[in-house]
Amino acid sequence: MRKVWKDPVWSSVIAGIILAAILAVGQHFFGLWKYVSLGAEWLWSTITVNVPIPLWLLIIGIPILVLLIPVITKLIPNKEPSFTKYTGDHILGIDWSWKWIPPNKFRAEYKFDELTPRCPTCKSVLNVNDYDGRLVYCINDSCKWQWPLASQRYVYHYAGHRSDAIDHSSKVNERVMKEIDRKLHTGEWENG
Repeated sequence: MRKVWKDPVWSSVIAGIILAAILAVGQHFFGLWKYVSLGAEWLWSTITVNVPIPLWLLIIGIPILVLLIPVITKLIPNKEPSFTKYTGDHILGIDWSWKWIPPNKFRAEYKFDELTPRCPTCKSVLNVNDYDGRLVYCINDSCKWQWPLASQRYVYHYAGHRSDAIDHSSKVNERVMKEIDRKLHTGEWENG
C-alpha cells in the first residue's frame, strides 16, 4: 500500500475518491444533498434538451460563421504598442535590424533582441570582431564597403583619455542600443 501512496497518479486518484466520499456524506447529513441533486438534474436537462433547427440554417450558418472569423479578428484592435514596428535603422553607418519580444509571465516589458548589423551596400550580415584588427567589416568578399567610422576608433583628445572611442564590439552595440533608446524616447523613430 505504501508504494501506491508514493506514486503521484494513484495517490491523487485515491485522495480524490476519499474527498468525494467525504463531501457526499457531509452533503447528505447537512441536508444540502437534495439541492445539489436538483441542480445537477437541471444542468443535465438544459444540456440535453432537443431544439429543432432547420437544416437550411445549419447549411448556410456554419460556413458564414467560419468565414466571419478572419473578419472579426481583423476588427479586434492590435494591442501591441506602436514602437514594436520600429525594427530597423541606419546607425553609425550600418543598417541595423532587431526584433521585440513581448512581455510574458517572467517579464513585464518588451525585450529588445537579436540586434543584427547589415552591410548598407550588399545587405550581408557584418562581422563585428575585436581580434583581427578590423572592428566592423562585410563578410562578402566581393563587397568593397568599409565602415566609415573605422578611422575614429582610437580618437584621443587629451593626455591619454579616449573620448567616446569605439574600440570594442561591446561599445558598438552599446552605442547602437543607446541611439535606439534615444529615438524611442524622443519619438524620432516615427519620422524615419
